[in-house]
This record gives sequence, structure tokens and C-alpha cells, in this order.
Amino acid sequence: MLVTFRAVFVSLMRNPGLLVWAVGLPLALSTMFIFMFDSLERNDAMGELPVVVALGEGAGGTAEDGFGGLAAGWSDAGSFAGSVDDEGAFLRFVEAVSADGDPDGDGLLSVTYASSAEEAQRLVADSQGGDDAFVGYIAFEGGQPRAYLYPTTETVADLAKQSIVVLLLDQYVSRASLVRGIVQSDPMLLADGRLIAAMTDPFEATERISVTQNPLSEKVRYYFALLGFAALSCATMGLTAVLGLRGCSGPLGARRAVGGVSHSRALLGTLLASWAASFLCLLAVFLFMSLTVDFGDRVLGCLAVLLVASLTAVSLGCAVAVIPKLPDSTRAGIITAVTCMAALFTGLYGQPTMELADRIARAVPASTLVNPAAQIAEAFYGLLYYDSFAPTLGHLAILLAMCAVLFALSARALRRQRYASL
Repeated sequence: MLVTFRAVFVSLMRNPGLLVWAVGLPLALSTMFIFMFDSLERNDAMGELPVVVALGEGAGGTAEDGFGGLAAGWSDAGSFAGSVDDEGAFLRFVEAVSADGDPDGDGLLSVTYASSAEEAQRLVADSQGGDDAFVGYIAFEGGQPRAYLYPTTETVADLAKQSIVVLLLDQYVSRASLVRGIVQSDPMLLADGRLIAAMTDPFEATERISVTQNPLSEKVRYYFALLGFAALSCATMGLTAVLGLRGCSGPLGARRAVGGVSHSRALLGTLLASWAASFLCLLAVFLFMSLTVDFGDRVLGCLAVLLVASLTAVSLGCAVAVIPKLPDSTRAGIITAVTCMAALFTGLYGQPTMELADRIARAVPASTLVNPAAQIAEAFYGLLYYDSFAPTLGHLAILLAMCAVLFALSARALRRQRYASL
């Protein structure tokens, strides 16, 4: 049996057609996902906000200039205990929150200074449409900073940027007003370093926590669907290996049929070899995928899922191989059709198919129970996001039940065959 195992394993791993389908295509799709999602994440990431600061008193803009004025702390200035009228203090604040003023270079703002309001308006207007368009410009007028934000397409990202600028200036106005009120009422309070630290430290009203084992990421659904696709692609290895057992498959099959190794041992060695080859192909795809998907401390669990997934692929290939009176090319076509259809209902082919898969799963929950690709993807999803292994074990149990059914359907046809001639 070991000789059979080695011979079948080597023949499978040396078959370029099988390797292209089982390894090459999943690796190519995974590479495409890496570049696609990396570009999207860079676009969605919010870095330093580019703004222009207009120097000098009275720098302002009008609606006719294309700017909408939003004053930071635009409540009546008289409602504050004192007015914020020190432009030098404000410029020091701007420098402190800019990238140039942060020791680590992680400031909130990327500041460009303009000598006048007209120059600031021109800089902002000319930058629109580019990659680093200014959010707007800030002017210190009437004793308080005022933000003039350039109208945008009002996307979520643009509105978030504008809100950050306004909230940042609101924070400056409120804290500066608080300090001036303290100076007027009891200046000795400023000698307490804890009071100064409390006023200058950022206020955190909420704490960000994760309710899942790992942080949620939309892209992992595509990678898990791809793993399901890659697993079923390995069914061609089980198909090829089992077809090679037939005495009528060619000279090699005829020699194996009349050889000294019993049919049961040859069959067991063939199935184990195709299982091992499928697992190695899946492992190669998984290791490449782990460069961009963090599986945390669940790597051993992932290997267990890969073992069951590869066994499912072998059982599928075995079941298709014993269908009578079909040419080998038709059998390969059946494997391809099953793989592509199963991947369709896991959402591999984009956002529309992902939404279609979700709608079908909600309407007919049992549809995922007969889809091995969906069960493989859900098993990885359970490992990554659930504290308990129970969801993953449930999906693995379903996959093992599929294997048992497929092998049972193949058992009769896998018995030793008699041939009139070889």
C-alpha cells in the first residue's frame, strides 16, 4: 500500500493540469484579491486631513466663492466666559495637531499656510479634483477660528473629514474659553498640574471593544469563499486517481489490475494519496492567503478544516469517477460545474453574488447544508470570529456526513471488477 501511495502521490503532484486547477487558479485569484482589497483599504483609510490656514485678521470667504462657512463653537461668543482673541495661541494649537508638530508624525492635520484669504481660497479651489484636495481653509476672525469648507460630493468620507475639522476647532474654542474663565475667576487653579492635564488630555467617552474573536473585516468573506472553491477544485485529484484504478484505463491500469497488490489495499493507498495531495495543494493556498488574513492563534484549527475539506474533495471526485458510461472529459466537466456553482452561492464572484447568497441563505437556510463550499467557508468563519469551537465543529460534522454519503454511493462501483480482456 505504501508503494501505491507513493506512486499515486508522485503522479498527481507531477500532473501540471491538476496543479494549475488546484493551486494555480486559487493562487491567482488570491493575488488579485490582495491587490484589489489593498487598494480599497488605502482609499478608505483616513490619514492627515489637508487644510489651509489663512494668516491675518479678517480672512474669510463667502458662499459666492464656493465656500460654506462653519464656525467652530459658533454659539454666541458672548456665551463664553471670555473670548478667544489670541491668534498666536491658535496657530500654536494648529501646529501641535499637525503632522509637523507631532513627534511621531501622526498628526490630524496636514497644514498649508496662506498669507491671505484670497490665496487660501485659490489654493483650496485649485486642489479640488486631485488626490490630495484640501478639505477647506481655516481663518481666525472675530476672536475665534472659523472653518470654510469646500462643498464636496457629500460622500460619507467627505462628510467625516469636514466633521473632524469642525470638532477639532470646537475643542480648541471650548478649552481656550475654559482656561480664560479660570484666569478671570481663580488664576491659582492653573498651578495644579492635574487640572492642566485634565483639560489638555483628549476626552474619551467611549471605549472601542470587539465582540468577536478577531476584528471584523469584509474582505475575509471573499477569502473564505475562495478556500471553499480551492477545496472543491482539488476534487479533480480524487477523480484522476480513482479513474487510474480501472483496468480499462490504459496500460498502467491493466498492470495494476493484475498486480500482486490486493484491490482493497490499492484503493486505500490511492485514496490516501489523493487526500494527501489535495491537502498539500490547499495548504499552499492557505499559507499564501495567511499573508493578508490574520488567523490569530487558530492555525491548528484551520489545518483541521483543511484536512476535512480535502477529504470532502476526494469523496466528490470519487463519486463522480464511478458514474457509469461517461467519458472522462464529461466527468471533469461535472467537477468544474459543481465547483463553480458551489462557489457562486458562497459569494465568490463579487458583491452582487454575495448579496444573492445571503438572500438565498435567509430564505432557504437548508441550501447551505448541501453546499460543501459554503460549509468550508463557514467553518473558517467560525474559527476566526467565534470564541467557541462549537460552530466550526458543527460545520465539520456536516462535511464529514457529506463524505460518508459520497463514499457510500461509490462503494459498490469501487469493488474489484472483472474484465473479459485487458
